[in-house]
Amino acid sequence: MAEGHLPRFFAGRERYGWDRGDRYEFYREHIQRHALLNAATSLSKTLPVVIRSYETDGGSPWLEWRDRFDVTFDDGSWLSDRKDPVPQQAKEDLLGERDGQRETLQNQETVLRKLGLVGTAVDALLPLYGRWSSTDGVTVSITSALTERAGAIGRCIALAKQPSHDFWLPEFWDQGYYDHRYRKESPFAPLIWAPETHSLGIDVGDEIAAEGPGGRPRLGRDLTKSLELMNEPNSGDWRTADGSLALRSQVWGNWKPDADNRGNRRHEDGEILWASPDWLAATLPPLNRRLVFMVKLWKYRSSRDYDPSSGVKSVLVALRDDDGTLRLWHAKKASRQDY
Repeated sequence: MAEGHLPRFFAGRERYGWDRGDRYEFYREHIQRHALLNAATSLSKTLPVVIRSYETDGGSPWLEWRDRFDVTFDDGSWLSDRKDPVPQQAKEDLLGERDGQRETLQNQETVLRKLGLVGTAVDALLPLYGRWSSTDGVTVSITSALTERAGAIGRCIALAKQPSHDFWLPEFWDQGYYDHRYRKESPFAPLIWAPETHSLGIDVGDEIAAEGPGGRPRLGRDLTKSLELMNEPNSGDWRTADGSLALRSQVWGNWKPDADNRGNRRHEDGEILWASPDWLAATLPPLNRRLVFMVKLWKYRSSRDYDPSSGVKSVLVALRDDDGTLRLWHAKKASRQDY
């Protein structure tokens, strides 16, 4: 085991068990677990393992057992091996000066610049999707979708007027697809697929592990195929047929103390799907599509008696023009604090 994987604060069952609340395990349990894995490895090398075709995406007893007791990736690498450095966008403060008990965000242009959406270099990558927390506790959510060029402004204005329960952009939620039989109709077309990180191995309990490598954000399956994007194994980059960078998935995080539950820890992870502006400029016009963004920033009201801060919430709709500039609309109803 590499030195970076030696956990100092995550002993026993918190590292190696999923459904147990105990923080430690007895030495005999530790030895038994390693003996179990050694026996399974030896048997799998000498005896055939039958996995039916309909079990490859779930339902195979062998795969379920292996996923529960082994590390996440088949090549033996750990989640922490495949995570990326923390981007500058996640190192920024977003809160402004407090007005009494009322918290505020910094001015809109400053915030959007810090998120990487405006005011960047011409060749800087653009975030199509993102989830993370700022250093001062603001939760950031960015997602994007496609819309036909004709009437795009009117559709964005209508979206910005929606209340929070009707304010959404479609994503490829159905294993990389969009199942129209069960999904609500939308004037926008899905672009993003952010796979849920199920079936992670025991390495998710590693102190420096991030869950993101188990399900990097990307485009939908059919869209990726139709755009002829290629992704090398163990890489977060998607490239065009000529090798040019189109997309880059960046995931990071680790375990940190849970401020709301003393003595406990929680995952504090982040993820961004970046796009090359050159690739967007070459790809979207032939498709007769434009990019629509939904940007949410919020910080919950404090539940502690000694901290009467109000919390803050801001929601924006943005439409990207061909020259890279953004048209912005403040979603007033969706920005109301409902907590």
